[in-house]
Amino acid sequence: FSDMVFGFIECYAIIAWSVLVFFQWTAYNAGSDRSWYTKKKQSWMPPGWVFPIAWTLLYSALVIMMFYFTLNTPADSWQIITGLVLFLVNIYFNKEWSVAFWDRQNPSAAFYILFLGMLPTSLALYFPFILGNTVGLYYVPVIMVTLYNAWCVYALVLNYYWIEE
Repeated sequence: FSDMVFGFIECYAIIAWSVLVFFQWTAYNAGSDRSWYTKKKQSWMPPGWVFPIAWTLLYSALVIMMFYFTLNTPADSWQIITGLVLFLVNIYFNKEWSVAFWDRQNPSAAFYILFLGMLPTSLALYFPFILGNTVGLYYVPVIMVTLYNAWCVYALVLNYYWIEE
């Protein structure tokens, strides 16, 4: 029992650390110069201030996903290890996308980070549910990952526009 409790504490510590790093980045860059985005964006694209809010909500959805996932998964199972590794790798690519797009103003690099790293790892987050044959048990995580993936696909379309210009 103590190993299981320690495993959950480790999982939540890693998740909390990851989310705090992202929140810190969002708060730090909320006032950064986004005029390059505003000058080039089309009317169908969201204004720059939408992104920190959207990503904060999406990361909240990912935390909810991991909470329900770890609550319903044995601490020593392949599913918990796979889910946690995919989550952390996805957060890494998400951070790299943010740096490439907003800080370096390099939409082309951001597109490839999203297409080759962030989107595949976010789609792979379904695997622990599907392969474990427990999708019904994980309906909340599946909904949260689906919301996140929908935004990632939208971001892919937005990024594609930038490299096509």
